Amino acid sequence: MRYEWTIPAGDQGKTLLEFLHSSFQEKNYSLKKVKGFIDAGYCFVNGRPERFYRSRPPVRAKITLSLPAMPAKKNLDILLEDDVLIAFNKPAGISVDERLLADVAKMGKTIYLVHRLDKQTTGILLCAKTEMYQKALMNQFRERTVHKRYLAIVDNQLEQDDGVIENYLGPIGRFGGSVKWGVVEQGGLFARTDWSCKKRVKSASLVELRPQTGRTHQLRVHMASINHPIIGDFYYAQRFNYSYDASRQLLHAGFISFCHPETQRKIQLKAPLPEDMSIAVRSIFGEDACGF
Repeated sequence: MRYEWTIPAGDQGKTLLEFLHSSFQEKNYSLKKVKGFIDAGYCFVNGRPERFYRSRPPVRAKITLSLPAMPAKKNLDILLEDDVLIAFNKPAGISVDERLLADVAKMGKTIYLVHRLDKQTTGILLCAKTEMYQKALMNQFRERTVHKRYLAIVDNQLEQDDGVIENYLGPIGRFGGSVKWGVVEQGGLFARTDWSCKKRVKSASLVELRPQTGRTHQLRVHMASINHPIIGDFYYAQRFNYSYDASRQLLHAGFISFCHPETQRKIQLKAPLPEDMSIAVRSIFGEDACGF
């Protein structure tokens, strides 16, 4: 959802938070909720992201608030289901937490989380039907026999066709109430991401990411660390050279392979791109840009 305002003379001197809060009176949003929109990078002043809620935009400044679409209250798209496991194609805006378990319970299903996706990341979410199979699948992740591929649109043109990012990641502070991760010299966890560039334009690249480890925000931190942040990820980038109005990080978990914990058969799943990312791929790279 996109909202736009122009600062009138009567609101001169108001902070960005005060202006947005008063503009949203009919929605009854709390100050904390509106501040969360600003912290998350959803607010733009004259086309530039603004995350300082105490800033005072001048009269006639154009204020834009681009909020991620709220997920529809409907059943999650199921890619595969049997008596052992279930795999969803998770849309953006859904947190992988107790609320998701409650929503799935309303579908008459009990699930056990095996891994996680960030709230605004779309794609394959694998879950187990019992605690026993949860442990079996989690062991595969721990032993790195599960293979995942993501598609991302990143800022700037990648010069190489492929590469490897290896370093150590750890918490480097807090932002907007959440832990922010980054590359650290000491005390971090080893992280590796393999990548391949699928298509380039002047200031953006379409890249396939293959995480070899599963650290928090790994792909987002890794791409930002080499000056190719994922477009729309204002949590790890202040601004982007490629101008595209993305309401979330353009990152999609589109492929997974693993061993079925009961039959031992190799399973491969693919998840189609969500509409917003399909539009972005076509808009930036053309109709011939491919997925997995």
